[in-house]
Amino acid sequence: MKRTRIVAPLLLGLALLAGCSSKPTGGLKGEVTLNGEKVPTGQVQAFDANNEVIGGATIVDGVYELTNLPPGEVTLTVATHQPGGYPLGIAAMPPPRPDMPQVPPQEKIKELPQEVQKVYESLKPVPLQYTSHKTSGLKATVRKGSTTTSDLTLTGKGEIPKAPPPPR
Repeated sequence: MKRTRIVAPLLLGLALLAGCSSKPTGGLKGEVTLNGEKVPTGQVQAFDANNEVIGGATIVDGVYELTNLPPGEVTLTVATHQPGGYPLGIAAMPPPRPDMPQVPPQEKIKELPQEVQKVYESLKPVPLQYTSHKTSGLKATVRKGSTTTSDLTLTGKGEIPKAPPPPR
């Protein structure tokens, strides 16, 4: 009985302490458009002042939502394609042998269900400036305990990131 009187308050104190140690967070959500048209799919990433990725979200039907971000100013990036032209979400398959060409993205897309093919066919690359936290210019402020609306309005001509040179 005596042991219960000591252990119970100790456990309660530890539980309260654990609850107090969690860091406050907030979120961001909004629409992503390119030249006035919704970006159907892609990825949004959030970077802190130290240029470290602190969150990421998938764009679905032109909308993103980032959660559990630390409060403060963040820089956002938007990407729709991987280097080499593959849309995000489609794995680039290396050729079976180094002397063989890589399977083109269009061939990989043909293997997907019809409705997914339509989304990828309508997908336009975003201008490369928005794919880097150093050049995107997309800033937002995360507020503690709430989700802030931050629409991402992109303009310009999209480009597909170039593939890195093959290893030698």
